[in-house]
Parts: sequence; C-alpha cells; structure tokens
Amino acid sequence: MQPDPTSARPNRRTVVIIDDHRSFGEALGLAISLQEDLSCVGEAGTLAAGLDLLARFTPDVVVLDMHLPDGDGVEAIAAIKARRPETRVVMLTGHADITALSRAAAAGASSFLPKETSMQGILAAIRDPHHGRLLVQGDEVAAMVERSAGSGVTRPAVDPLDSGLTARELDVLRLLGRGYTTRAVAEELFISVNTARGYIKDLLPKLGAHSQLEAVTVGIRRGLIPSP
Repeated sequence: MQPDPTSARPNRRTVVIIDDHRSFGEALGLAISLQEDLSCVGEAGTLAAGLDLLARFTPDVVVLDMHLPDGDGVEAIAAIKARRPETRVVMLTGHADITALSRAAAAGASSFLPKETSMQGILAAIRDPHHGRLLVQGDEVAAMVERSAGSGVTRPAVDPLDSGLTARELDVLRLLGRGYTTRAVAEELFISVNTARGYIKDLLPKLGAHSQLEAVTVGIRRGLIPSP
C-alpha cells in the first residue's frame, strides 16, 4: 500500500519512512496510516529519495534506518535537521550497541530502537511528546550494555567523587541508566519533578552530554553506572 499524501490532516502527525527494506517500510507505513492521529506521507528506500520527500512534505517525524545503501543514517540526521529543525528522528538499527546509541544521541535523534522492536513500540516512539531527550526503553539499554560488556571492551573504574557530579546527581544518573523517567526518578528519590529536572539539567554539561541517554552512555563508559 502506497502512502497517500492527501491523507495528511491538520490533527495528524505526519511521518516519512526512510528504510531500504521495502517490506518493512510498507508494513510500517500501513500501520501508521491506520492510526487516527498519524499519517504516513511517504516512503523511501534511499537517503537521497528520503531527503526529496522531506523537501516536499516537511514531516513531523522521520523514521530512519541507520544503514542505508547511499549513506549513513546517523550522519543524515544533520541534513534532516538543517531542512527542518523541529522534525523528530526515530532511528532504527538492526545492530544496536553502545557506540551506535551514543552516535545517535549526539546527532540529535529523538528515539533509538532496534528493528526487532514491536510495531506498537515504534508507534509509541513516533508519538512520543517529549523533546530534548533520546527515547530508549530500559531493557534495550540493558541489552546493549550487556553486549558491550561481553565484547571485551573494558571500562576503567572511576571514583564517583572524581566524576565532577554531586552525590545526588550520581543517584539521578544511575536511575536514568536503569530506564527511569524523570517522574520515576523524582518518586524514587522523594523529590519534586522540577527538582529532578534540575539535577538532570546540571549533570548533562558536566558529562558533555546533550540528552539524558547520551549522559547514560557517557556514564557507562566512565564506569559511573554499573552494568544492568
């Protein structure tokens, strides 16, 4: 089923899919178009064709394969953001690992999902209303860390006192590493949501991170967060 650009309505979030696996793209496009609040306005199998769709339809969300026949999906995020900064990018990959996660976070992806994620999980990422953070499910983060730990890559131990973070900021970072949301962090530490947001805002620059999940990857690499 080909996406129908005329189906885009003011109250629907528009989506473009860039993925060279045709059957996957068509299935996802159909699933999106069956949603009352979403509309798939185009599918492309290459980065070049995808950028053409972006110029024509200026979608709200781009579902982007990390590995494309004519370019790297992570590097493509810069081109997407240059054309429409407010467009959110849901990054899909068949080979999820910590390095890929870190690259996607630094590039500005809104979500990072393995391709085996359920259709409902992908739709939830497309709908995700939060901005300024990378959406990754907690169990997927754990799996990535476990694979990284088993790959022979060593992470030197770091004294938390030398990390530049306060004790409370370390508590917050460790909870984020376990997949906690900001609200869940606040409930766990018996603080307000605004206070939790303040800790997160303060710890990001100390780690050189631009999003919560990028902070988590930095924390893992520096040995501040134990493997789940």
